[in-house]
Amino acid sequence: MLARFPLALATFKGGFRDRLLLGLFVVSLLLVCTMPIFGSFSMRDVTAAATTFSLSAVSVIGLLLVLLIGSALIPRDIQSRSIYAVATLPISRTRYLLEKFLGVALLLAASLGILGAINGAGIWFMSMSYPPDRPVAWGNYLLYLVFDLEKLLVLASVLVLFSAVATSSLLPMILTLAVYAVGMTTEKVKLFIETAVGAQRISPTIKAVVQFIYYLFPNLSPFDLKVQMIYSLPLDPAALLLTCIYGLGYVVVMLVLASCVFSRRDFI
Repeated sequence: MLARFPLALATFKGGFRDRLLLGLFVVSLLLVCTMPIFGSFSMRDVTAAATTFSLSAVSVIGLLLVLLIGSALIPRDIQSRSIYAVATLPISRTRYLLEKFLGVALLLAASLGILGAINGAGIWFMSMSYPPDRPVAWGNYLLYLVFDLEKLLVLASVLVLFSAVATSSLLPMILTLAVYAVGMTTEKVKLFIETAVGAQRISPTIKAVVQFIYYLFPNLSPFDLKVQMIYSLPLDPAALLLTCIYGLGYVVVMLVLASCVFSRRDFI
């Protein structure tokens, strides 16, 4: 099936041949080996502490994958002038952009699957060595990986939009990192200004700015199921469905905007 999308397949294979990806997998293995050390910091529930460390490591490595691999895809083609060869092919710029994103999405899915298996083995070992207060909710762990992947796809779509405009890989990387920082904190800030204390201390102008940022930038907090995984908490199917729809909708909007910008870009 992927043979029908040659650019996506080439992006996927090229990403797996990248030494950076291999280095991140090695780092993940090293982090799993250090889980007992970090777990020992908590004398009450060693497995919960090790799981927290493990899940945070997966999120950070996934973010690095998006920033370091995704940010160079389109600018690299422009700088190496290989995009001119692609322009001679009977494909539109929109398809070029979408296939690039599809290749990155497949790469992220495969990488997160490998990272999830590695870290899952570490969590299982810790749960066998140090039985937790609550049994490990493996269903929550799978959902954590799925929604973490969707969060990374949202960031990747934002990165594609910035890459469609920029000529270097550094600027899209910095802007996407800024979007990630805002997206992980905007919900907490919004909730604070809606409290009684926030209403007294925050001016109406700042409230308006926060509201604007909240609806403009992606809200990444609902994609983080770390707490539900660590403490084996029940999940709300309706909330998960809304989060999934929200993430997919944001990806579609970003790709449409990126396609509109990229189709009008002059490479000469």
